[in-house]
This record gives sequence, C-alpha cells and structure tokens, in this order.
Amino acid sequence: MHYNIVKDIPPLIELRREPPVYQQIGTRLRADIESGELSCGARLPSVQALAKQYQTSVFTIQTALNALAEDGLIDRTRGRGTFITSSSTRLTNVAIYFGANLWHGGEMAYYRGLYDKLVAELDSRKIRHRLWVETRPAGMQGEPLPELAEAASRRTHQGLIIGISKPELSWLNRLGLPLAVHGTPPLSARVVMDSEQLFELALGDLKDRGCRTVGMITPVVHTDHPPEASSGDVEGFFRSFKQRLGAFGLKTKNSWVRAPSRPLLSQGHEEFGYREFLEIWSQPERPDGLFVYPDTAVKGTITAILQKSVAVPEDLKLVFHRNEGVPILCPVEASWMVTDTGGVARALIDLVERQLAGQKVAPILVPFGFEKSSLE
Repeated sequence: MHYNIVKDIPPLIELRREPPVYQQIGTRLRADIESGELSCGARLPSVQALAKQYQTSVFTIQTALNALAEDGLIDRTRGRGTFITSSSTRLTNVAIYFGANLWHGGEMAYYRGLYDKLVAELDSRKIRHRLWVETRPAGMQGEPLPELAEAASRRTHQGLIIGISKPELSWLNRLGLPLAVHGTPPLSARVVMDSEQLFELALGDLKDRGCRTVGMITPVVHTDHPPEASSGDVEGFFRSFKQRLGAFGLKTKNSWVRAPSRPLLSQGHEEFGYREFLEIWSQPERPDGLFVYPDTAVKGTITAILQKSVAVPEDLKLVFHRNEGVPILCPVEASWMVTDTGGVARALIDLVERQLAGQKVAPILVPFGFEKSSLE
C-alpha cells in the first residue's frame, strides 16, 4: 500500500501558555485533517521532528497524538509511523450555549434539566463539552460573546448546541460551526416539540373521558409547530388547536381559550394560569375539559381550581403539561403531556454529528410522552 509522505516540515510554531500545549498541538493537527491539508493516508513526521517543529518535548507530542488516535483520526504503528486514517472526525468536543441565565429562577427548571440530560448523553458518548451561559444585559447580547467567539475561531470545538435562542443572537450563525438549536429559528438544524402530536393525545384523552367542550390556557406565543401545520405565530397555533378539536367533534368558545396578546415573561406564567382560570370559571357557560400548557402555568391553574372548589373530574377533566424530571404537586386528577427532555438532548447531539459527517439535516420533531389519568 502506498502512502503520501509529508516531507516538508513547516517553520517553527509558537504556542500560547494556555491551554495546555498538547491540546494546542492536537487542535492544530485536527484542523489540518478536517480542512484536508493533511489528507487520508498521509504520514506524519516523526515525533522527534514534530517536537522540534512545535518547540516542545517528545512526551507532549505523544500526548497530543494519543488523543487524535483515540478519536480515530490517526493510526500509529510501531516501525511504520503515524498515518492519517480519516479526513472527517467523529464528534468528540462540543460547545453548549444558553441564551439566558439557566441558573436563575424556577421558570428555568426545564433548561437546567435539558443541560443535565445533555451532559449525561455527551458523557455516555465520550464527547467533551463546555458550557457558556448568557448573563450580559439584553443590550449587549446582539454582539458575539467574546470567549465563545474566540473558541470558535480557534476551532476548539467541533460544533455548537444552542439550548436557548433569541432573535438578537443571530451572531451565533456566523461562528462557522455546525449548529443545533432547540427552538424555531429559521434553521434546518433545529429540534422542536411535536405540537400536532401534543394536540392529538391531549384532546383525544379528553374526548375519551367524555368531554364535549374544551378550553385551553397557554401564556406563551407558541412557535413549535412544523411549518406545514402552522404559520408559526400564536394565531396559527390556535387554528391548529381548533382543527384537532373539529377532528374529535369537540367544541370550544373564544372566551375559553386564554392567551396573552403579547408574550409574557415566564416569571408571570403562574399568575397568568391562576387569573385566566378564574376568568373561564366565572362565565355562565363553562367547558367540561381543560388543557394547560406549559408547566409554568399549571401551578397557578391548580391553585385557582382549589380556590373555586371545582369538582374534578366530575365537572372538569384536565390535561396538564410538565417537563420530564420537573415534578409538580397536583392534588387533583389529571392526565399529563410530558416533554421528553432526554429525547431533545439526543436529537441536538445527533444534528451536530450529522453535520460533522457532511450529511444534510432537517428539523427534528420530538414527541411528547403521555401519562393517562389513573383515577377515573
């Protein structure tokens, strides 16, 4: 078998103090492999020659090459040398970015859970990771986060997982890394929850339990619909909701479908759920089924139900939403639509891996779990 031998050794390379020298060398060699400058089958210079080139020790070179061998990029055979075995690499190092402070407030519990699931899944796949959390004032978030931008320019990471995205974070698209976003920006590499399946299961459950009329409380402008099902705005969400009602022969009234005229801060969702349930229950005609989404509005709704001494499930049957791993104390009977946080984490990682392998990607819809009421 014939190999292309790298004969010319480039000039001496100066390295920074941080990060460790072996990581800097590995990053440079990895970039040369991914760019094609070092092609599959090429033989690297000896460790002694590389140590001279990088002005470091043979041990440091050996450490850098060991990491590349573990990732399957090079083959090291005693007596033959070190050869490039792949022009593309498996995902071994990824950045994670949340566009809001996920450590602040109970309303961020879902995103903290998502981060935990990401870490567990990345660890199981032996993928290294680093977290960045946006803590800058809103007026500064339109500019790149300096530390993340520098890491991207040095190709320290092979891809970027975005747990929370906002319009002002468009600079993330310019980092030049494979992206995977949780949400609905106009990107193919995004992961969203399957809202059609959400309605199918939630409304089907209410129908099966004898409901003829249904209301809904949702405090957010929902944009998780696939494009073919909705225009992506709040009115499109409710059109789709009403279409599923029609498919099940259920009825609703505009006064039973409660949503704000503009998006609310998530800190106000609990109060919204409380206030809007009281509005529904104060009407002379009431629905016999209610769907509440997302979980941040459920606690307030439960409080209002208890305050009004509503007979559940005799006078009102309930379907609530919650996130996997985020418990909700609920003293009334309800079925539950459960966000598969682990499924979201796996899909985000899969999207980065597919892009790294040169595959085309499309949005991934993650289905909800369903827990049927057991107290009928």
